[in-house]
Amino acid sequence: MNTDGWTGVFELGRRKNRKTVNFYQVEFSEKKDPKEDRKPGAIDPNGFGYSERSYILGKINNFYQFKLGIGQRQLIGSRANKNGVEVTYFYYGGLSLGMLRPYYVKMVDPVDGNRGVIEVKYSPAIDEQWNDPNEIYGAGSITKGWSEMSFVPGVHGKTGMRFDWAHSTRLISALEIGVNAEYYTKDVQIMADRDGKKFFFNAFLGLQFGKWWNKK
Repeated sequence: MNTDGWTGVFELGRRKNRKTVNFYQVEFSEKKDPKEDRKPGAIDPNGFGYSERSYILGKINNFYQFKLGIGQRQLIGSRANKNGVEVTYFYYGGLSLGMLRPYYVKMVDPVDGNRGVIEVKYSPAIDEQWNDPNEIYGAGSITKGWSEMSFVPGVHGKTGMRFDWAHSTRLISALEIGVNAEYYTKDVQIMADRDGKKFFFNAFLGLQFGKWWNKK
């Protein structure tokens, strides 16, 4: 879990010596703006009698990241016994591909109200309605926006510490804490009333599970 979202990671490492591990990671993340305000859905005005899905007022984009990188982990303290904790620190960096998917909501057609409720994405022409909870009835379909994604390349890096408490030398059960920084080549805007930015910085706390094996 990050202070601005969440991340899933797959890691593959190779031990260089007793104290050093070189590792590679593939990550998929989503960032959320700290000003995101989730609102409950309203009753569909067409009279179908059900509550719409909750939505985030003022949001214009979902921001995902796909990352590739390489890093190194250094031993600080090894286990004194099988119930001990191995402590390491790590540093890591690589390439990041930002993915912006337009955020859709359901509202009465802002052009022709007689058409009823439609799913729309943000545009400056409907800025006033977009930020008015009285105009919105719920989030759009989760299938919307994928074919309209735009891509922003960037770089990222992180550093932190890992605490491995696995009782077996063949298993990995670890807690990771650290900080992460990312820079993108274009401004990324998530909320309509907040300027986009290129640089993102967060702290993270994660759980890692896996195993060691001897390569033949």
